[in-house]
Amino acid sequence: AAEECDSFVPIYCFMPDHLHVLIRGRSPNGRPKQAMDLFKGRTASWFVDNHPNIHWQKDYYDHIIRRRDDWKGHARYVLLNPVLANLVEDPFAYPFTGCIGADLHEVFWDLSDM
Repeated sequence: AAEECDSFVPIYCFMPDHLHVLIRGRSPNGRPKQAMDLFKGRTASWFVDNHPNIHWQKDYYDHIIRRRDDWKGHARYVLLNPVLANLVEDPFAYPFTGCIGADLHEVFWDLSDM
């Protein structure tokens, strides 16, 4: 969905009962909200076919991070979420965190000074 919408996912993190995800447009034509809507619709259909007892909530909380905002701070929050929930000590060891269209370690290389 991200690629179809000219977007990429610098970080996602599936927690036991929710998902954190940042989606960024690759260009001015990028459509990250549409990518999220496509992802949610497609995975909802997959759940119906494979795990009918699991359902996404109807809506989702979205937040637009503008150029002046600290998107890396938001990404760091997502990365550290499993640590804050006492699921792991090393955020890179959490198996349900990753990137789509980027390398997780490269995304956070610049965050080492934070």
